[in-house]
Amino acid sequence: MPKNSTPTQEKKSVTGDKKKILAFRPGEIVPLFGMQVPLVVNEKLRSRERALLTKSCIQIHLEPSKNANDAKRKIQNHTEKLLKKLLNEVLPHRLKKYSEISGFQFKTYRIKKMKSRWGSCSSLGNLNFNIGLALVPIQILDYIVVHELCHIKEANHSSRFWKEVELLMPNYRQAKHWLRENELDILSYFYGWQGKALTKL
Repeated sequence: MPKNSTPTQEKKSVTGDKKKILAFRPGEIVPLFGMQVPLVVNEKLRSRERALLTKSCIQIHLEPSKNANDAKRKIQNHTEKLLKKLLNEVLPHRLKKYSEISGFQFKTYRIKKMKSRWGSCSSLGNLNFNIGLALVPIQILDYIVVHELCHIKEANHSSRFWKEVELLMPNYRQAKHWLRENELDILSYFYGWQGKALTKL
């Protein structure tokens, strides 16, 4: 079974060697919702190409690739599809929980690849969430859910906004700190670079 880890322990598995760009590749340990999950690639003729989450790993099934770049592209695409599917299974429950507690009602939500933010809330109450949230512990995901729901009432980052966040999540500063420490590594799985930190949260 994949191993559970706390946010502090997860930092070690996510960040690793600062000189290494993290990527979805054979043997990589993927930090899936706070668990350390190996990524295994199986190449076989006439294989149905897809990514699956098993009890012990993320399995990528591929036909033999033309070259290394082709294999890398297919692994990336199939892994991202799986992560989006898994996040779509988890998010509705987290949104329902905190929407009922807060009374803040959203209209719809979407999962997207975003380089510059973990989430967003439109003036109509439509929420967007970064696909990278599939690679953070559940309590960190909860913080982003709370953060965006609170924007339904306060469409800013004023003291009033942060008071709403604190009412729903008294320890939100710990989650905010974890994101600042780990966000560049999470993003490198999707973009292959260590870019600008998402400091607005």
